[in-house]
Amino acid sequence: MDSIVKLKTKDIFLKGNSFHLASTTFKSGENYGLHTHDFYEFVIVKEGRLKQAVNSKSEVLEKYTLCLIKPDDIHSISNQSKSEVKINNFAVTIGAINKASKFLGIEFQKDVLQKVKIPIEDWNYILHKISELQTMQHSKEQQFIDLFVDNLIVNLLTILVSKNEVDEKSIPLWLRNSYKEMYEEKNILVGLPRFIELSQKSQEHLNRSMKKYYATTPTAFINLLRLQFATQLLTSTDKSIISIIYDSGFENVSHFSKLFKKQFGVTPRIYRRRNKMVYNPK
Repeated sequence: MDSIVKLKTKDIFLKGNSFHLASTTFKSGENYGLHTHDFYEFVIVKEGRLKQAVNSKSEVLEKYTLCLIKPDDIHSISNQSKSEVKINNFAVTIGAINKASKFLGIEFQKDVLQKVKIPIEDWNYILHKISELQTMQHSKEQQFIDLFVDNLIVNLLTILVSKNEVDEKSIPLWLRNSYKEMYEEKNILVGLPRFIELSQKSQEHLNRSMKKYYATTPTAFINLLRLQFATQLLTSTDKSIISIIYDSGFENVSHFSKLFKKQFGVTPRIYRRRNKMVYNPK
């Protein structure tokens, strides 16, 4: 039997960081032998099919798969296909996971699945956040980095938990389709009237169904989509914050500011300033 390598936070993480993020490519026939660690690790498969063994249980991880490896899990990874496999490894401390679990109000051992497929409507957003974090992870703006790390952990755990709460196949087709279509920019900007139109249901029926199957309301869901869209405008354009608020579909500045700070922990102005300091430290 292969010897088991123990990976430790102090040897892997940069000093002061609560995470380690890397992109890894496995060539055909390449493998990473049995190992364990004292931290959590999210594995996201971006391309190809990867074979993984966790605590002697073998499984195949395909594109769009999100897998969570827990501390002291014994696992190995190998590429037994003829093409390359590309993954993201997002390792985080036990403390960071506990903080996110408390924020979400979940019982980790009971509520969180080990493996799911990332919904296609969440895929690009997750990759965008990972790309941003990769760029800034060596920055000295520790407070802002911690904010991004916490937000990404919450997003990933939410995917793992929501898949555990309800089987996607049990969600009515009309709701699944309209829910996914709402991720399009043109629909985000129109908001609730467009969601009702796409669903072809009454507002009351839509509201009941969203609470039942997605544990949220249509309004809260749309606000989250608009906030995510606003962060992309804040970090990728020089538009004024007022313009971004209206361009994201919000009509009330104070309401937007309140929602933004609750979601991200800082004001839009500080969010943009810290992002610029991370990318352009001079």
